[in-house]
Amino acid sequence: MRRRNDGPSATKPSGIRTTNCSRDLSREWQSNAMFVGTMPAKAAIVCLTQNTPTRVSFLRGSLTRLFEAFNARAGYPVLILHEGDFAAHEQDDLRRTLGGDRGDALQFIELEPDDFLAPDWVSEGVVRAHQRVVPDAPGVQYRTMTRWWLRDLPKYLSEYDVYMRLDDDAYLDEAIGDPIASVLESGVDYASNCVHIEHPMNALGLADLCRRLIGESARLSGLFVTGEHGPENCALRSFVAGLPSHLKSLVSTDRLEAPIMYYNNFHVARRCVWESKPLRDFYSGIDESGGQYLLRWGDAPIQTIGVVALGFAIGRLEFRYSKRHERADGAFVNCNHELASPFMDASVDVNAPKAGSLTEFDAFNRMLQRRGIADIGRRIGKHDAKGRTDG
Repeated sequence: MRRRNDGPSATKPSGIRTTNCSRDLSREWQSNAMFVGTMPAKAAIVCLTQNTPTRVSFLRGSLTRLFEAFNARAGYPVLILHEGDFAAHEQDDLRRTLGGDRGDALQFIELEPDDFLAPDWVSEGVVRAHQRVVPDAPGVQYRTMTRWWLRDLPKYLSEYDVYMRLDDDAYLDEAIGDPIASVLESGVDYASNCVHIEHPMNALGLADLCRRLIGESARLSGLFVTGEHGPENCALRSFVAGLPSHLKSLVSTDRLEAPIMYYNNFHVARRCVWESKPLRDFYSGIDESGGQYLLRWGDAPIQTIGVVALGFAIGRLEFRYSKRHERADGAFVNCNHELASPFMDASVDVNAPKAGSLTEFDAFNRMLQRRGIADIGRRIGKHDAKGRTDG
């Protein structure tokens, strides 16, 4: 396994201040051209993938749906980020599969050699300790990938003002309006589609570290739902006892906190969000803790916590969208109704409505409003099946 020479460390509060890109930049929309201030905005769609038969099959399907949904009209470049495993002829094959202007929109970008190096202190044994508590938890490579999205993606966006992330196994399931245009028109900094609650065993200690890094606030506390462990938690206690002291101090063996999050495998964001010092400081504190490796903190809850708790303007784009999970049955999961959670406490009175109903979003948004984070669910760019929007 390739490695980097950095490791986990205790992290002190950094005095992070809140910020908001929309308050810092003026924006306008004229003649179907995007503007940031007085200059046309540059936008791209980004996809991280690998050249394996399974991933390429997913990628073809995702790209086909992407162009059918809106990009055949919008014509944004699609940046295919990879680790150097796509030869020139394989890139051409994928372009030919899409054909014409769609194929021409693909730009293959090889990642820097050390992007996916795991830290020296990381080993399969380190991760295996967590997997004994959460048996289906992913391994080192996946945890390195989630770290990459937070730490390394911004350096590939230097030419762009705004971008849309779409994973190779994420599918846009209907014709929609331009989500990038919707973000720019609305003045928000970050928008996604599906709100969910992370599994609490994948967020051990995350809430306490965020409090240390950001400070207590209604916006931060409103992002977590809480509950008690069951009586049989000996395995968890044993696991926590073996953690480094700076992480051990964050993890309660009696009380779990699970973050509300966007599924960020689809989202649209302004580059200035990730370049802001408060967010970079927050991510650095997360990275230095080692929690993404030792405790499997994912990029989705961390990203959601960062943009919400630090005060960026958040929106939600509504359309049919699904994520292909790598399971034997190849099943798709409709991300638009993943709100129910066995971990949600009694005070979270969201009755799971019929899948696909708009009342589900409204119920969840009301819950967020009660928790002091009303703007996480602000609707922008309401889309219909013909690809129009009502702004």
